[in-house]
Amino acid sequence: MSAQEHLVVAMPALYRPEILGMTLWSFNRGLFCKFRRRTLILNVDPLGDYLENPQEKQREILQISRRYFNDVIYQFADTPSFPAAVKWIWQHAVNYESFFLHLEDDWVLNRSVPPTSILHLLGHSGVASVRLQRQRNLTSAISPVFSLNPIFFKSSFIAEALEHFDLDRDPEKQFLMEPLVTSLTRWRHLIVPRDSQQEPDQMWADRGGWVSDIGVHWRKSRGLEKKSAAGRTTWTPSHASNLMRFRSRQVLAFKLQFYRLRTLLNGGRASKPRQS
Repeated sequence: MSAQEHLVVAMPALYRPEILGMTLWSFNRGLFCKFRRRTLILNVDPLGDYLENPQEKQREILQISRRYFNDVIYQFADTPSFPAAVKWIWQHAVNYESFFLHLEDDWVLNRSVPPTSILHLLGHSGVASVRLQRQRNLTSAISPVFSLNPIFFKSSFIAEALEHFDLDRDPEKQFLMEPLVTSLTRWRHLIVPRDSQQEPDQMWADRGGWVSDIGVHWRKSRGLEKKSAAGRTTWTPSHASNLMRFRSRQVLAFKLQFYRLRTLLNGGRASKPRQS
């Protein structure tokens, strides 16, 4: 099976099926539907709404995932560890195809992605990744930073990175530190180019980047904040009042409706979800 026919998605996730559902729905409309076969490699850490009926949440997460993927390889981890989750999904992903999509469970795809452009860029020697950025500058360029925003990886690059992968450091930040900086210096990271033939006259075409982050709104609605230090990232309770949390929940609900509407307005060929 050729790469154009098969898409592998590596996803670290939490117990928040309503967020996962939005992510997979939007990516199905603008990307997944363009591949004949789709495989999801899913790690779910015991965070998010984990304490609220976890077994029911697990069933819901798998039901949502199987709507959009032919095959779902998954584990529900016993203890939370983002580095361990990323290593596990990457170790499985590199065994499938020459590339895969790293997609965390809290992103929205704003418009249709041209797979041929991505595959063309990944085909160049020395190109490790092609990223879907959230900034408005949609020209093809070398990425100034390494980021785990939704990103297509060449499997050979990740296989090389896993040789020095550190389970005690944030996956994203350790690519900017030793030993990965030196061992991976020959690789380049690109940004997905704008397809000039796509959306030439749509009113939403130039508003925002390829993707939008809904994770930050979810964290605020749960009274959490992300902190980074010495290559490690942790979530800690914020000092937000109950009123601020209530407002954040309202903002999250509005954002989910807004992103759904924008995705619909931007088009993107919808495929019929798989029946679980």
